[in-house]
Amino acid sequence: MITLEFAERGVKYQVVSIADETLSAMGVFPGMEVEILNKDFTGATFQVKIGFATYALRKASCKNITVKRLQSPETYSSHRMQTNYSEKIVL
Repeated sequence: MITLEFAERGVKYQVVSIADETLSAMGVFPGMEVEILNKDFTGATFQVKIGFATYALRKASCKNITVKRLQSPETYSSHRMQTNYSEKIVL
């Protein structure tokens, strides 16, 4: 398990614990699915999808969210790169 600040972009994680009451007030709870969508160039702000909502979180807030990976890197990369070229087009 890691904190959200060290999560890889584009990989899905599950929230294990939250150490900040502000995040709970925003509707972030253990068991929710989370994904880093983007990070700014300084690494100070994260665009995060939690459940169905998208948030901009500071790095300090991401340190308060403990997550576990839901998918392995191999599964993620093969799923993202998978293309079906076997379909035929009939005119």
